[in-house]
Amino acid sequence: MVPGPGLELACPAPTNLHDVRHWLLLALLLAMALVEKVLRPELPLTSFLFGIALMPTLIWRRSKPLRMVLIAFVATGIASATEIVTGGDFPVPHTSVFMLLLPFALVRWGTGRDVTIGLPIVLTSASLASPSPSQPGPGSRLRTRGGRRCREDPERATTILRSTRFG
Repeated sequence: MVPGPGLELACPAPTNLHDVRHWLLLALLLAMALVEKVLRPELPLTSFLFGIALMPTLIWRRSKPLRMVLIAFVATGIASATEIVTGGDFPVPHTSVFMLLLPFALVRWGTGRDVTIGLPIVLTSASLASPSPSQPGPGSRLRTRGGRRCREDPERATTILRSTRFG
């Protein structure tokens, strides 16, 4: 059945490789990664290249969400597991925040089967990438006052809690 004049069907526009917005996002991320490498010279070249190699998954995140999640999160899971086994340090570029778009795309554009397969892989990869107790995570600076960790000085932690109470 063909709709009458002015009654077009509301179908999502097909996303393909030539979608300009995906390429603009990729170009912006690549530029940000280059700026990050210049501003963070201590970032190893392997970490930098690893992050750049995973960025093209954003181009196909709508049309093939499960495949892109598998590519990105299995690769980071393997890198994290290798880091755990070897005891090496594999710093993550800040521009790898783009990977947050992949689970969103999986839930948004994937089928129920895709979500059922993909989310455990995302969670497994995230659990491998979590900092260990001996290695402070990114929030460790928030838990410090005056250069000392609050957990290591319970007396100071109590003083800080009393001074920040309202009322």
